[in-house]
Amino acid sequence: MLGLGGRALSEEHIAETASLLNGAQPFELTVVTLVLFKGARLAGRVRAGEFRRLCPPEALDEGQRLLSLLDIPTVYDGTHKTNAFPLKGHLPDHRELLIRRMEQAIESLRRGDAQGHEIRRRRNWFTE
Repeated sequence: MLGLGGRALSEEHIAETASLLNGAQPFELTVVTLVLFKGARLAGRVRAGEFRRLCPPEALDEGQRLLSLLDIPTVYDGTHKTNAFPLKGHLPDHRELLIRRMEQAIESLRRGDAQGHEIRRRRNWFTE
C-alpha cells in the first residue's frame, strides 16, 4: 500500500514492503494507495498533524522505488482506482517501462498539466 508510512516513514515502508514481497514471491501484486475515510483513527492523526500524507507525485515515487527493489517475477498491477496513475506489467520484463511511465506522470503532476482520466486527484480519496 503506497503511502502507508506517510512522509516520515516512506523510505522505511517501501524497503520493508519490498523485502516482504521478495520473500513471499507473489504471482501477482496489486498495488493500492492509502485512502483515509471519515472516522478512521489515521484521519484524526492527519488532522492533528501527527501523520503527513503523501501527495500524488510522492506516492508515484514510492511506486517507482518499490519497482526498483522488487527482485521477483510477478505481475505488477497498479490499476486500482486509488492510484494516481494506473499501470500494469510483468516484472522483470516491464520494470524499466513502468518506471519511465511513472516518471512521466510525476513530471506531469509537478508541472500541473496533468489532464484527463489517466491521472486522478487524491482529493477524490480523502473523505474527511
